[in-house]
Amino acid sequence: MNDINIELQKFKTEYNQLDSHNEQKVNKQLENLRINDELGGSIKKFAQPMRVIGVQEQSPIAWSVDGKRLAFVSGNASIYITKEDHLGNFVVENVLIGHKTTVNCLLFHPRDSILISGGFDGLIIWDYLKGFIIKRISPHQDPDAHESNVECLTWICDGTALVSGGKDANIKVWDYLKNFKLLETITGHKASVMCFAVVEHLLASAGRDSSVKLWDINTLRPESRAKREDDSSIKVHLLGSFDGHRGDVVSLAFNQDATMLFSGARDNEIKIWNTKAMELLRVIKHHKGDVSQVSLLNNDTILLSASIDGTLKSLKLGKQKIEGQESDVIVLDELKQDINNSPLNQNQMDLQLPIYSSISQKDDEKDKVLYNFEAHEGVGIADFELNPIYPLMATSAGHSVRIWRVSNNINNQQSPKGAGSGGMEIGIGAISPSSSSMSPFTQINNNNLQPSDKPILFHEFIGHKDSVNSVCILPEGDSFISGSSDYHIFHYNIKTMSKDFDFNFEGSVYTLCVGQKNDQRIVFAGGNHYDIKGYCINKEGPTSGKEVVRYQGHSGKVQALALNKDCSLLVSGGYDFDLFLWSVKMPFILRDESIVQKHLHKYSAHKGVITCASFSDSDEFLITSSTDHSLILWQVSNHSKKLTKHRTIEQAHNSVIPAVVFGRAQSASLYYSASWEGNIKVWDLSKKDKVIHEIPAFDCRVSSLTTSNDGKVLVASCSNGTIKTFSALSPFHQLSEYTPNDHVCTNSVSANDEIFVSSSENGLIRAWSLH
Repeated sequence: MNDINIELQKFKTEYNQLDSHNEQKVNKQLENLRINDELGGSIKKFAQPMRVIGVQEQSPIAWSVDGKRLAFVSGNASIYITKEDHLGNFVVENVLIGHKTTVNCLLFHPRDSILISGGFDGLIIWDYLKGFIIKRISPHQDPDAHESNVECLTWICDGTALVSGGKDANIKVWDYLKNFKLLETITGHKASVMCFAVVEHLLASAGRDSSVKLWDINTLRPESRAKREDDSSIKVHLLGSFDGHRGDVVSLAFNQDATMLFSGARDNEIKIWNTKAMELLRVIKHHKGDVSQVSLLNNDTILLSASIDGTLKSLKLGKQKIEGQESDVIVLDELKQDINNSPLNQNQMDLQLPIYSSISQKDDEKDKVLYNFEAHEGVGIADFELNPIYPLMATSAGHSVRIWRVSNNINNQQSPKGAGSGGMEIGIGAISPSSSSMSPFTQINNNNLQPSDKPILFHEFIGHKDSVNSVCILPEGDSFISGSSDYHIFHYNIKTMSKDFDFNFEGSVYTLCVGQKNDQRIVFAGGNHYDIKGYCINKEGPTSGKEVVRYQGHSGKVQALALNKDCSLLVSGGYDFDLFLWSVKMPFILRDESIVQKHLHKYSAHKGVITCASFSDSDEFLITSSTDHSLILWQVSNHSKKLTKHRTIEQAHNSVIPAVVFGRAQSASLYYSASWEGNIKVWDLSKKDKVIHEIPAFDCRVSSLTTSNDGKVLVASCSNGTIKTFSALSPFHQLSEYTPNDHVCTNSVSANDEIFVSSSENGLIRAWSLH
């Protein structure tokens, strides 16, 4: 063991030498580069946002061994390290940027601040606290690397070696003590290796060849590695194979003494194998879809499984005798005998097929379903991971990751995923911190849940499934709403990225605006539903997300909405070329059914789709834009509740005008319009239709505009994803440039004085610093 400690210390010394160099390199990459523009000022350049809201579809998830951190993958392939704050919420501690595409697996080291990620880009080794890459092992670049995607990871030998499985059908073993030098490439599978399980000297592997293989890894122990260098014949030994699944095997779990191995596959089945006799013991068929994950709890008495059928099932296993010992599985031979003696066996069942039955069991020995529920509402579960210390569980499905409270009485006797500790026992609730150091979520979770109780949703990270077309920061600046083509409107907390609540618009959402009066907050939404709907979005109470009003009259999609400051008038426009004026009577009286309103007036002044509308700071004017290349300035009468055409600017631009916005505060007398040509024009209310300044902002289509609350900054986005900020006052010079790494159209921006939020066609939402 002393030799191991010496090697560990040696590695840490080398690692610390890399530390300074890598940190400086990353800081240099991420610092705000400055370049001089023609005015002699400076333009700040940002590549990384403060937050990215959106989860990679079927994201891998991983708990740190101390149970205090959860890692998952964002929609742009960034890895988010989240940690509980003093209130018990999970907030983003660090963002690891390095993958360019899908990440398939994540793995914390059992002791050190190391995270391993694997995917299309190969293996990346991170210092997850300092946020930089220690090493890359990339396909087609490193001769020892996997030839294709990395699919699964685990630690072996007390975390001194890393095992990776690849799409190339190979298993590779990397020496953690020697900067991840390749120890051995294990062959034997005929297709992608999808999963591992480890206990003591045994490694189980399985994958797309439907085969489960058992390996003796004694020769990989640190004390044996020197012999390997002298004798190349020393290899990992194959003990045997288990065949019988009819689909990809994607999850494995040993029982405590490694006499049994559980396998979950894409044939809807869980099989239990006897590792001593190398034979099948039993088949469990209680899912209606692919089994994606299995885990054993409470001294092998509870089987927890998840499936693409969307369900998470907890099964208390009945006990039977196996080779003179009590076991939690039914031996297949005993099942055959019981079925043969049963009157049910009248049709000569084919006993060669694996079957699941409890005919031979007494009532108190039968399997018992503790709970069975849909964890992600209609979406198949990709993964679940039990926290190794605290009574929490994380699940991944679709574009969301959820954290659940589970029973304090359930113990996970297995090592946390990938720990590969060779017998390390870490259990949920097994560690009892002192009151001074107790985790806030441990205190919150002291809710007397029983093992048979369904988990309780505690926290959620979720992203939209389709293009996000509109975002709006709420007045306090700590949250915002977003509307998407996936029919949903989400209410997000900016700091934690958690979704507070959501509601279904029953159509694609194209535009949003928010009004607040007498402590009531309403979001108005328009889209391809034609009707405009108003929803209560007060943070607390049963009324959150409740539809309170509906405006009917449009005969086409609604593209533009604007609400005046005193929340008395709403204007809307869209694909029917008409501008509608509606009366708003906030606060609304909450009823069982929403109020249906008719328009006050309809104005048919534009000759194309109305793309955008904006009230002036004083509510005296309204500006509208259109695909007909024109702008119309309207005078607003709150008293008579009418719009009067004040000015029409024909051919304000030479192309479609997708966005127009009034300035605020200091810039309140100005309004700004943007076109598909890529330019932004500045107009003054007092100077009729004369442009006072033109900004050649982009070399592609401008998609949206907004101004900061103080009226000092104009924010513009374009179709290639780039976002720029400009001074909203003369001389209108550029301040900053923001370049997301996915180069996907930015659809909408919303700003306050400190930050702005941008939405994209790929469903991602980003929060950026405005300065």
